[in-house]
Amino acid sequence: MALFRKNKDYKIDINYMSNDADKDESNYDFRGNPYLLEIAFLNLMENACKYSSDHHCNVEMEAKNSAITIRFIDKGIGISEEDQEKIFDLFYRGNNKNYEKGNGIGLSIVKRITEIHQGRLYLNSRPGMGTIFCLQFDPALAFQKSE
Repeated sequence: MALFRKNKDYKIDINYMSNDADKDESNYDFRGNPYLLEIAFLNLMENACKYSSDHHCNVEMEAKNSAITIRFIDKGIGISEEDQEKIFDLFYRGNNKNYEKGNGIGLSIVKRITEIHQGRLYLNSRPGMGTIFCLQFDPALAFQKSE
């Protein structure tokens, strides 16, 4: 994975949270653009690793009530409430901009890719406690490629 080439200390755990995956893998089927989804997922995993002292990201996947939910969880520095309001704006870098290098486009790209796939993006963070980015997709709202 390209992410591990960037930093060999990064750790990613992926956990399936519902028993539905054991019963039928098709519960996780989703029609989307694999390239764009990979960009979004890698961005969220890299941010989790980059802003955590243990360089760890826990990914939880769940199929429930006809929705697929993917959570990217870290125990990093967190995002202030003030920054949470602007964090998805293009080129915005929060109060933690001195912690790591970046250009402020990653999360705006994640937001746009989520919108293209008619998904929802949620953020839950507390400074010093970590961050959870949650993506939710409804497989019934299939990705529609523009003609």
